[in-house]
Amino acid sequence: MARSKSASRKSGSSNAAAGGFDFKSADVQLAVGVAAIAGLVFATQGDVHTKDAWFGFFKDEAKIPMFGFGTILTTLHVLNASQNSLAGHWGQSFFNAYLAAYGGQVLTGLINGGSFASTVFNEADMTLSFICWYLTNHEIPLVKFDLWGTIGDAGGAALGHVLDLASLIWTTNLVTGAVTAATAASGSNALFGFGVFGVVAAAHAAGCAGSYFPLNKGIQIDTSSAEAERATWTALFISSNMFAALPFVGQFVAQAVTAVNVFGFTASEIVMVVTLLQWLENNQNYVNFSPLTHVYDAFYKVTGL
Repeated sequence: MARSKSASRKSGSSNAAAGGFDFKSADVQLAVGVAAIAGLVFATQGDVHTKDAWFGFFKDEAKIPMFGFGTILTTLHVLNASQNSLAGHWGQSFFNAYLAAYGGQVLTGLINGGSFASTVFNEADMTLSFICWYLTNHEIPLVKFDLWGTIGDAGGAALGHVLDLASLIWTTNLVTGAVTAATAASGSNALFGFGVFGVVAAAHAAGCAGSYFPLNKGIQIDTSSAEAERATWTALFISSNMFAALPFVGQFVAQAVTAVNVFGFTASEIVMVVTLLQWLENNQNYVNFSPLTHVYDAFYKVTGL
């Protein structure tokens, strides 16, 4: 985000002091963006008051009528990844946009033994990527009308929030799926009784693909990024059965998790909820609530990593 939380709070306070309603304010635009996601949940699931409705939408199965190349969530994610990708030759520009959208999926597929042709050159995914890339980076031919620019101007920051949320949900699904598969494959040879190194590597491949592409630069993971941090903790949380398998303290952590998990979320669902709450906390202006920061700090102090 371009501006800090303190600056955002000051801005929000000054608007409140003025007593006026500003539809373009950061807080209103955030609320509109979240409401738009809720509207998609209702439109596709027929309900917005239950966890099943929300997670039903998060499963990314809602189709776009008369459009066979991608679901609603995936299309929003690819639109988000395709923006501002017009540089150099059109082929290079398009393929960079494709990897920006599908890099984690491509790399995970290759690691799991998929063929290069079917994984990298998936025609359906590339078609959707091309449509989104062309729409977000070009004017409509002949009439010279900037459709995406017009949509962006009308949607404002709220549209940006919707696209960011779509990408966050899509990537989180990819990471939890990769971790779940790696956990099942870790077997009984794990040093701590549950998979650690393989599942973390799988999570990074799915969630931090930008650290791998282009492939000729070698693997250089940006460990300071929020994506890398989230991938690491997602891997450890799912692999250790919500930390219940941790040596010495696992049973106590399991009791704490059970106590707060009043809705009966699965490990992957908890990851999704926490990820979305962190996103919301980072984008709102008034509440500074980051309890996981203390957990991270304690872990690093104990392990020295």
